[in-house]
Amino acid sequence: MKENKNLKRLRTLRNLKTLMVLMAVCLFAGCSEDDNLPNGTGEALTIQVSVQGFTSGSPETRTTDAGYTTSFATGDQIGITVIQDGVIRENNIPYEYGGTSWNPVAAPAGIYTGVTYLIYYPYSAAMNGKTSVAEIVAAFTPKTDQSAPADYAASDLLTGTSSLSGGSILSTTLTHALALVEVSLPASATSVTLSVGGASVTPYFDGNVYRYLSKPVGTTTVSGGYTSFGTQKGYSKSVALAAGKYARLNVDYP
Repeated sequence: MKENKNLKRLRTLRNLKTLMVLMAVCLFAGCSEDDNLPNGTGEALTIQVSVQGFTSGSPETRTTDAGYTTSFATGDQIGITVIQDGVIRENNIPYEYGGTSWNPVAAPAGIYTGVTYLIYYPYSAAMNGKTSVAEIVAAFTPKTDQSAPADYAASDLLTGTSSLSGGSILSTTLTHALALVEVSLPASATSVTLSVGGASVTPYFDGNVYRYLSKPVGTTTVSGGYTSFGTQKGYSKSVALAAGKYARLNVDYP
């Protein structure tokens, strides 16, 4: 009986030593509960998203305008990827806007510190495995025909990154990853055409202003034509298309 008790004590001491070694390893490796509090902690990740509007890429126009700010509608979805040291920890998790808050479509993203949250809009399964804003922009193609509001919105790529310093509220400001081309034509204009860099596109019409979201290709030519009172007219201008900037062409014939 005494031998059995001694054996039990030895096993207990060994287990305690093993536990202490593991705790020391975790301490020196920087482990903490805050590194991973995804599910079952009673907390859920709260997403707060704002959008920085387009600003002018031309010195002769206003630097900001309320009309260039994007707002979200119910049903819009963003994607969130959690990245730690360049490695994906959670991949392309969709969140949907419910009118006042963002909610996970399925399982929520975890609550971590020491990681980067990569966030973009609109959500697409094609962004699986992307680990940077540059990779998302490279994989995104705006629609050639943006005449329908839904297609225009789906072409407005927004990106941003954020992190948690504590708590469960993730706040981020998304910026426009594409450039905005605007052509202002007379109210009499019909049969409008638009080309960006030599490629024919179909813009979104909004109050005599034709808008098209383009990849930020640098300096290129925006051109096109229209009919006014039975007369065909044309326009052409070299513009710089940069991410988050709008280039406006004011075409005004008497």
